[in-house]
Amino acid sequence: MRMFSLKDQIAFVTGAGSGIGQGIPIGLAEAGADVALFDLPGSRGLEDTTRAIAEKGCRTVHSAGCIDAPTSSAASVCGRWHALCEAP
Repeated sequence: MRMFSLKDQIAFVTGAGSGIGQGIPIGLAEAGADVALFDLPGSRGLEDTTRAIAEKGCRTVHSAGCIDAPTSSAASVCGRWHALCEAP
């Protein structure tokens, strides 16, 4: 049973390639949110996180690198953010 809905909401999550940083965006997508993902270069799990979110029917975009670049590109693709989560 879904406790709440994040339909039509957009979240930006850093550290999205592993651990809790991977679990958070998947949980947000389960609640209906579209999610922009970011992690450091070489993160092996970022593509897996992207795929898991897409399988839930939510929009997703991912980027790796310097935190300055993805924020502008993710905002241009996804629009206005409603949540930001920084995972270690």
